[in-house]
Amino acid sequence: MKSFWVSLVLFLLVIAGIAGNIVYIRHCADYMKNAAERVLLDEESGDTLTELENFWEKNRKYIGLSVSYREMDHLCEMLISLRWAYDIKDEEELIKYRLLVQDAVKEIERLEQFSVENLF
Repeated sequence: MKSFWVSLVLFLLVIAGIAGNIVYIRHCADYMKNAAERVLLDEESGDTLTELENFWEKNRKYIGLSVSYREMDHLCEMLISLRWAYDIKDEEELIKYRLLVQDAVKEIERLEQFSVENLF
């Protein structure tokens, strides 16, 4: 009977870890989508873009524990391209890469949701 309770506690800890991961990924994704939306061709957006890049650098090692390297690399490429578009002041490219960053973040968020689709 003792092994049953130990197994139950371990099972509940695993479920709590999964739930915590989902909440953490969702929080990061929401922050990044909102920050990317605020990046425009003005002086304040430079600070917003820097905050977005710093947030990503700070959290990528934790996000990488559950997100595939393919998705992480894709988001990194899009952030670099967004910075490039901002630096050269190309509005069309900025809009394109802003949307691609948001799409990459949404994909990470989708892959980390608890759903039947993600189980198989």
